[in-house]
Amino acid sequence: MEEKLSIPLKIKFSAGEQLFLSSGNYQVISEVGRGGFAHVYSIQDSKNTIYALKILDLWAIRPNEYEALIAKFQHEFTAGQIASLYIVRSYFTGLIKGNPYIIMDYCPNGSLAKRLTGFHSPTKFESLAISILKGLRDLHHEGIIHRDLKPENVLFDKEDCPRLTDFGIAGHLNSRLTSRNIIGMVQQVWGTPLYSPPEQLSHLKAYKHTSPSMDIFSFGVLMYEVISGGHHPFGDHKELLEDSNKYLDKVNAKRIISLQKYNQKVPVIWCKIIDKCLEPKPQNRYTSVDEIIRLISREKISDTSYLPIPITEASAHAILKVAEGDNLGYIYYLTPALEIGHKETLLIGWADPDQKGQNDIELTEKNTRYISRQHASLSRQDETWFVMDGQNTGVNGRVVGSTNGTFVNYQQIPSEAKTPLKNGDIISIGSVRLKFILL
Repeated sequence: MEEKLSIPLKIKFSAGEQLFLSSGNYQVISEVGRGGFAHVYSIQDSKNTIYALKILDLWAIRPNEYEALIAKFQHEFTAGQIASLYIVRSYFTGLIKGNPYIIMDYCPNGSLAKRLTGFHSPTKFESLAISILKGLRDLHHEGIIHRDLKPENVLFDKEDCPRLTDFGIAGHLNSRLTSRNIIGMVQQVWGTPLYSPPEQLSHLKAYKHTSPSMDIFSFGVLMYEVISGGHHPFGDHKELLEDSNKYLDKVNAKRIISLQKYNQKVPVIWCKIIDKCLEPKPQNRYTSVDEIIRLISREKISDTSYLPIPITEASAHAILKVAEGDNLGYIYYLTPALEIGHKETLLIGWADPDQKGQNDIELTEKNTRYISRQHASLSRQDETWFVMDGQNTGVNGRVVGSTNGTFVNYQQIPSEAKTPLKNGDIISIGSVRLKFILL
């Protein structure tokens, strides 16, 4: 059944139909949802385990849009592979008659959109909020921004625990939101307008780096709806959708309707949390979801320690794994590169076809041009690895920084200073995300 076709064929499954896929044989139970260009079915394997099968309806899409939508679908699969109790897990991916699919966790208890009025009490909505925030934290620690957080994308599993899903438009930290056309205007602004921060909606600001503050704004809108019983902080849903400029004006002016108008018993701390989440300027919001978790729970927040990816090469004590960008999943073995090459520094830069071998780690990017030819450097002193923006030119020891900067865990690093790395750090170079892993 699995096959790659230049022209995808139309598909629709019926209850009881058998699917013979590379991961095993499945039986279709029923169609459970559809939206955009995708269908979702519940399926069952030979052990009676139920999964969700999400299929991108590539057959219904114009060929010139294939590449962009397939890339977004791949982002969803990759984000869903993060080990988290608060994210819908992706297990397998492939093609059915030329249409990409993902097999993921099945959440039988619906979405938050259908249960907005069920979390009116502080005990219930605080528990819901912490689960959502932990899901965002797990995404952010991997360098991923959801960018479409809304009630429809919070599902409840068989234990009725909330999980985040639908990362199809997920952007990666410090990557451009979208592309510009020939006159400099944004070609596409992804996301659901009623939950998007103003910088995501503005054509003048959308060509910026993504950051956790985007999801924090969406979280504020979502929790306002939950606590208010379905109301929007900036007015009537229908009215706002009909006049996007009017909506954006309200957001930028921060004309929020008092939450206490709809719920007089809401704790004051929640009024303050939502007020700060909905700041129109990203720098005025919370810098991380950990800050919000600290305010509403007694949990001690600590840096997430990620387990290393199993690698067979015993000499590979440190690696970089491509977490986003071209060559997704590719691994660079750092320790052998230093020791076998008898080098003190590894150079990172754009894979210039005219100057092959200029850099030890050559990065490619199909649709953007943000990676400099001499972008960054890696070095090791004793057991500590360091990254530096730019490279030593060899002229009086001068370091020339990159054009667009190098980022570690969402923060831009200086070009002439060595920044120490720790296990799990995300290095952003242009549109490529590299995860640093100690083995």
